[in-house]
Amino acid sequence: MNKKAEIPKAKALKLLCLLSFIGFIYCMALDSAKFITYQFYSPDNLIEDSNAYEIISNELNTWSMKGVDVSEKGIQLIALNFFLRSTFDVLALFGVALMFYQLKIGYSIYVFFQLLYITVPFLIFWDGTFTVVPLQITAVNLVYIGLFTTQRKHLKSKRTLYNSDGSIKYKGYWIDGKPIDEKGFSEYKGGNEKEILEKIDKANKKFSYKLIAIFSAISLILACFFPYISILNFKPSLFDFIKGAIEKGEFIPVMLYPILSIIALFCLLIDVFPIAKFMFLVILLILIYNTFSTLNEYNISSLKEIFKLADIGLYIIYIAPILGLIFSKD
Repeated sequence: MNKKAEIPKAKALKLLCLLSFIGFIYCMALDSAKFITYQFYSPDNLIEDSNAYEIISNELNTWSMKGVDVSEKGIQLIALNFFLRSTFDVLALFGVALMFYQLKIGYSIYVFFQLLYITVPFLIFWDGTFTVVPLQITAVNLVYIGLFTTQRKHLKSKRTLYNSDGSIKYKGYWIDGKPIDEKGFSEYKGGNEKEILEKIDKANKKFSYKLIAIFSAISLILACFFPYISILNFKPSLFDFIKGAIEKGEFIPVMLYPILSIIALFCLLIDVFPIAKFMFLVILLILIYNTFSTLNEYNISSLKEIFKLADIGLYIIYIAPILGLIFSKD
């Protein structure tokens, strides 16, 4: 190449990413704190007249007066809401990180998980959404989506393989089994720059999908230790069911969840995506089988009745394998 084109100025985009990062730190701290507060909420464990007791009681009273269910089951849904929002915080922040480096896949990831972040409270609380999640927070999320949309020109603009000083911009990437460094990249100089950039974009996209699939596998493993169902004060985890079955010398299909999840995680880490996808599919099929077996065994009339007893562990086990199946792509 005779001339090394300079990358487009994107100061506004960089500043927006930094501001968004600060905002995400605040949101992650807030959502995580509320998740922990309500996931392990027990009035008997709070000291009356303490600051924590007063804050939580006032918040629950406010929500209750505005129609939000603050029964034991309702509080579990509140905890689920903040758990999901904490998760989407992390994934949307990953999109921001990619946008900071002007990678257009970052915009898609960011918008997708921000919209999920906004939508989840509506699905859980319906009319009580803006009681639990203030309208101004949702408005800020929408404003940021709009602001990042105005900066898409920097993500879509033609890029160069070189920095303005002539050095190679994409060190650390691998294409065609070769690292992009001064030695491994030399054969591409003077070649088809557009084709190389497309390969780099494809690698970025594949890496993003891989991270989401890995997160799904890890979530499935951790879900085994979260409360699986909630009946009055009895909140066993899936691990409790598995432990009980082992002690009785019995086999139950849910024993396979953690094993298959670990296999899927290992396959994702070594880039064997077809087997990882198959593991997620088997988990999903076992889940469907177990659900209908539960309906028949306990004479439960509908799935709705199961979800009345469901706790956060069961919700994760329903969502994670679907995400893993979608994003386990080679």
